[in-house]
Amino acid sequence: MIRYSLHLTYLEDISFNPTYGALVGYTQEELEHYFKDYLENAVTELNEDLGEDKYTYDSLIEALKLNYDGYSFDERGRNHVYNPWSILNFLSELQRGFKPYWLETGGAKPSLLVNYLNTFIDKKVKKTELVDYLNLEFIQRTNTAALSPTITSIEDENFPFFAILYQAGYFTIKDTGINYLEVGLPNLEVKKAFAELIVDNLTNKTASQLSDCYGLKIKAALAAGDFSALKDEFNKILNEFSYESVVSFKEPLFEMFTR
Repeated sequence: MIRYSLHLTYLEDISFNPTYGALVGYTQEELEHYFKDYLENAVTELNEDLGEDKYTYDSLIEALKLNYDGYSFDERGRNHVYNPWSILNFLSELQRGFKPYWLETGGAKPSLLVNYLNTFIDKKVKKTELVDYLNLEFIQRTNTAALSPTITSIEDENFPFFAILYQAGYFTIKDTGINYLEVGLPNLEVKKAFAELIVDNLTNKTASQLSDCYGLKIKAALAAGDFSALKDEFNKILNEFSYESVVSFKEPLFEMFTR
């Protein structure tokens, strides 16, 4: 992130500056202050749609944290913010629930990251490594210098994959220490986006196409308790992938079609 002076005489890199750490998202205080009425209305509407009192104000906040919070951009890791796009979409389209709205912006699939996966999966980036990255508890220890190289070409061998993930918005700062940062996935929304991105690179069909083919049948089988039909549909999905991919990605594959 760059701050410009009034006359453009100099540029200041504020990417890790704690002063600007909450600039591009909603803090917890901002969310509950400016959106309190909307949050209380969300509790009422969600419970009415479900036909039960599933949500309280506090449990709704926890669900929002799990799905859309967790972004931190300052080197001290003190500021944590929500994705504003996802919060606004959730509150305006309550009937859709906790969807990964970031996926719908197009920003979740930057060309550099997509091209990198297409080129280097199983070469520089192992499938087992990607499985680790999909864990919300996973952390990668690094520093600000490693996270902020100028990345212009996927042919550059001198930058780590997790730096691309950080610059693309998939990884965020999760903790800090003396001379180091720890980065990883910020929330469930980003985990879903990352899983879909990976699936797109493991088969000739996109995750969206696979979902169109099998998603409704899987959900119908689950609703009916028809485990034989469920098994058949999952086997069809697995046949779209190589054996190694299935072994590595069983959990994200199944999550994608049942969420």
